[in-house]
Amino acid sequence: MSYTIINYSCVFTNQADFESIRHDVIDIQQSIGWNEEDLHFAKLRLNNEDSPKVLVKIAETSKLIGYATLVTKPGHSWYLSQIAVHIDYQGNGIGKAIMTEIFAKAVLINIKNIYLETEGDNEKLMKFYKSFPNRLPSQITPDGYTHQGHPKVWIYYTIC
Repeated sequence: MSYTIINYSCVFTNQADFESIRHDVIDIQQSIGWNEEDLHFAKLRLNNEDSPKVLVKIAETSKLIGYATLVTKPGHSWYLSQIAVHIDYQGNGIGKAIMTEIFAKAVLINIKNIYLETEGDNEKLMKFYKSFPNRLPSQITPDGYTHQGHPKVWIYYTIC
C-alpha cells in the first residue's frame, strides 16, 4: 500500500523524546525489515541531545513517517547513522526531503563532510544516494565488510 502525502513537515532538531515516537519508529523499522539492533541504535541517537536528527511527520496527525539520525564527528563532519521512511510512504520524496534538510543545515553550520555506510549491492539505495544533483557523492569506497551477505560501501559527500 502506498500513500500520497499532501502535507508533511520536515524538521531538523536536536530534541526528540524517543518514548513519544517509539511506536512510530518501531512501525517504520518493521515496515522496511529492520531488526532489534536497528531499534537500539535509533533509541540511542533519538534520545541523545548531541545527535542531530531530522523528523518527518504528517502535518494533520503528527504521525512520524520518516527520520534520520546523525552523529557529529571531529573535523566538522556528520555520520548519517540511520535514515528510514515507512514503506507505505516511500516514493513520495520524503527521503529526498530528509537529505535536502540535512544538506541545507550542514551548509548553514559549516559541516564540511557527511558520510554514511550502506549496502553496495542494493541498486535502489545506491541510486537514491546518487540522486542529488547539487550533492553528488565525492567518493564511494568499499569498506571490506559484509552485513547479512551484502557488501558494505562508504559514501562521502563534500559540503564546503
